Amino acid sequence: MKKTCIVMGICVLLVSVVIQAGGNRVAWAEEGNFLFSSMSNNTWALDKSTRQLILFNFEKPNKIWKSNPVTIPDTFDMGSCRLEAVGVRGTAVFLLDTSGGQITFYDAQDDGSVKAYKVVNIKESLK
Repeated sequence: MKKTCIVMGICVLLVSVVIQAGGNRVAWAEEGNFLFSSMSNNTWALDKSTRQLILFNFEKPNKIWKSNPVTIPDTFDMGSCRLEAVGVRGTAVFLLDTSGGQITFYDAQDDGSVKAYKVVNIKESLK
């Protein structure tokens, strides 16, 4: 358990270093059934009740681009998840499940699709 906590702490630290190295500040919030993480003019939003994740890009005052929604795997505990926008302008996001020890990565594509990367189970990776 102690080893898992250390590894999870290192992952969070690495995400923080990546965020700071880019010079952009990441904002995140949780309100009701929603998680948000923003960087630059991009905001990722996760509806915990439907397990849907989407990216909004605020291009102009009256123009908002949005990605296609992607469904979060059932293995993630929505009650202990956190979003961390990363990348040059926040067009990618880490999803961390702090209770289950899982992490995955999503990357928005120009065509509106969201590329989902493999889910990594930290506990299994440490064996």
